[in-house]
Amino acid sequence: YTSFQALVAEFGGSDDYKFYHFGNASALTPTFGVELVPVTVTRDNPRAMVAALASHNVEIVLILAPWPETFSYVTFEALASGADVAALAAGGNVPDAVIGLQRGMVLRDDRAVVAAFREEQLAAYVSQQRAVGKRRAALEFSGTTATIAHAKPTRTAHPALRAQVGGHCIEPVMIDERTYRFDLPPGCASIRLLSRSAVPNWVPGSSHDNRRLGAAVTLLKFDGEAVALDDPRLAGGWFQVEPDHRWTNGNATLVTGRTRRVEIVLAPLLSYWATAWGNDAAVPAAPVNEGNAEATSAARGQRQI
Repeated sequence: YTSFQALVAEFGGSDDYKFYHFGNASALTPTFGVELVPVTVTRDNPRAMVAALASHNVEIVLILAPWPETFSYVTFEALASGADVAALAAGGNVPDAVIGLQRGMVLRDDRAVVAAFREEQLAAYVSQQRAVGKRRAALEFSGTTATIAHAKPTRTAHPALRAQVGGHCIEPVMIDERTYRFDLPPGCASIRLLSRSAVPNWVPGSSHDNRRLGAAVTLLKFDGEAVALDDPRLAGGWFQVEPDHRWTNGNATLVTGRTRRVEIVLAPLLSYWATAWGNDAAVPAAPVNEGNAEATSAARGQRQI
């Protein structure tokens, strides 16, 4: 496995390459020939890494995982910044994303990585890409993990509300466009209210609210009888009561006891990224990036890689 340090040791002394290490300050280790760039990604600033890569004009990000990654958030940060990615063929999601989006180079093994530097394959690739221009993209938080969007994703006001009893989902009967009725099976003592969810301040130009919000409940009835929104039967997964509604987090518990019919009225206070199936969006997104990006931007005359 060719480490980043080994590449720097061999090629960092030339004028052909400039190496960077982007990451949390605590993870940055001083290394000769590497410029350290501290970056802190938070809920309030989830695109900090994207901005840092773009501001340093990085053109190739090295993500040399020798094992199959199931998902690589750093890959999508790199692509959103306008950089392309060099990946190993065994890297799972990383080379799949590179090939699918045509945004980089997939290298067979560690020897191919070294050859790409020595034989200027990376330089040739970057020159070709410069002729086309940088291809930045939006990094959107869709409720799954992240979505790289070359075209603007679809948004919806529909929360896809449904109930889960044990391992089974119950679809609602729609009384009107805001009122949902769930008919519960015998023996059911509690349900989970599942819905799409979103973090308002992850939408550019939106509010500073960084809570993951699901559905805004304005009225709740058990067998036709109104239930106060601060009732203790609204158990886990609920935020504090607000003046005229109470938010779920997209996966909230209702202790229903012997209730056989639950009616819920929602307020249309939030838009969500539309996913193929609403349950996808109930999985908490975690864009806080604790990983690092190792990148190279180099110069041979006016050509950087």
